[in-house]
Amino acid sequence: YKFPVVNIAQFYPRPGTVAAKLKKLQGHVVKDRSRRVTAHFHSYSTWDWLIGTEQPVCVIEYGKDEKYIVGHTPGYTQVLLPRDATLLGKQVIVRIISAEKWCVKGEV
Repeated sequence: YKFPVVNIAQFYPRPGTVAAKLKKLQGHVVKDRSRRVTAHFHSYSTWDWLIGTEQPVCVIEYGKDEKYIVGHTPGYTQVLLPRDATLLGKQVIVRIISAEKWCVKGEV
């Protein structure tokens, strides 16, 4: 399965929980597992399957740069659109034209 987002964090046993009683793994094992999961996550494209599709997008904010406005699909995929202030607060149909690891780019 290709998860769109992976939270990779080391385990910390909270006192008083069942997990606190587990045997602690050696540091090199923990680091190796984190590296392997990270490498796997970066080995695949997350959103390529959306390229060429039309998606409903709620446009919610300006991007951090001056080029884009930001919206989300119903599945909460982040969509970058060419900056057009008239689209803010609207739901539009967007054709997805490219995909990056963390978002897709589209056109109205």
